[in-house]
Amino acid sequence: MADEPTPPPAPAPVIPPGWLPGGAEPAPLVSSYQPMKRPPAPLPAAQTDPAVTSGQALQGSYGARLDAIRNDPNLSDLAKAEAVVAAHEQHGAQLEKLAVDLHERRTARLTYLQAQIPQGPGVPADASPADAAVMTTAFRAALGEARAASPEQRGQMLADALRFGDAPTLRAVLTAAADAGQMKLIDAWAQAAGKTEVLSEIRALREEIEGRGPGRGWAAQAFQAARRPEEVHTLPGLRTAAERQAQQRAQAARLNPTFR
Repeated sequence: MADEPTPPPAPAPVIPPGWLPGGAEPAPLVSSYQPMKRPPAPLPAAQTDPAVTSGQALQGSYGARLDAIRNDPNLSDLAKAEAVVAAHEQHGAQLEKLAVDLHERRTARLTYLQAQIPQGPGVPADASPADAAVMTTAFRAALGEARAASPEQRGQMLADALRFGDAPTLRAVLTAAADAGQMKLIDAWAQAAGKTEVLSEIRALREEIEGRGPGRGWAAQAFQAARRPEEVHTLPGLRTAAERQAQQRAQAARLNPTFR
C-alpha cells in the first residue's frame, strides 16, 4: 500500500497587531514617537515651589501620623515601634526626594540658561569634521588673544565682535572674561544682546543652589530631617524580647503538645 501524502502544514494563525499569542488581553502597543523636549521651566519663588510646599505638608502631618500609630489599641508595643520607625524612615526618604527634585530642577534650568551665553568653541553637533576643525582653530586663536588682552582691550574686542558679527571672537572674549571674573563684560554683552533677564536669573539660581538665596530658609524648613523617635532605640530590645517569648512558647509546645 502506497504511503499517503503528508498533509500540508496548517497555516499560522494571524495575530492582530498588539496581541500576544494565546493571550486574552491585548499587549500595550509601544509608540516610537518621541515628544519634543521642552526647555526647563523657570522656577517659582521657593515658598510657592511644589517641592517646598509638599515638604511643608509632610512636616505638618508627621507628628499626627506618629501619634495615631502610638495610640492604636490594636497594635502591640512591638508593632507600634516597628510602624513608628517605618514611618520615620519613609518621612525622611520623602523629604530627601523632594529636596533632590528641587535641586535637579534648579540645576537643569541653570544649565539651560548658561548655554545661552556664547562661550567655548560653539561647534554645532552636526558640523562636519572639517568645519569643526576650522571653528575650533578660529576660537583658540581668538581665545589666546582675549586672554592676553587687558580688561579694557577685551571690552573693545567685545564691541568689535558685536558690531561685525564675529562669533569666534565674541565667544573667546566672553570665555576669557568669565575665567578672569570680569563680570562687567558679561553684563555689557547681556545689555547689548537683550539677555539681562537671563543673566539675572542665572545669578539668582546660583545663589539658591549655593544656599545663599532668599529661598534658603523656606527650603531648610521644608526639608529639615525629623528627630529620630524613641522607638528607634527601643525597637531592638522589643524584637529580642518577642523572639525570646516565641522560643519559649515553641519549647513549651514540644514538651507539652497540649500547650497552647
